[in-house]
Amino acid sequence: MCIVRLLGYTTLSCGCLIVRYRDKATDEESIYVEAKGTRCFNPDHHRNGQLPTVRLERQDEGAARRLIYQTCSALLAHLQQAGDLG
Repeated sequence: MCIVRLLGYTTLSCGCLIVRYRDKATDEESIYVEAKGTRCFNPDHHRNGQLPTVRLERQDEGAARRLIYQTCSALLAHLQQAGDLG
């Protein structure tokens, strides 16, 4: 039995609920799909399935934030162009 600490959770756009945990003994962070979304077709999303985690060093946080911003901006532009957003 391992003791974990809940770090946070979020619902993805596909409807899946993912949760971040940290193992108290090893200090390792894990991300799990707690509930599969009804409209999710991603084969990597299955209940209690572990998702890959990305470890960032402190100096890489700015680059990671820029990458996330660029990715979200591109996705938003694509959705607007496709007419999925008003």
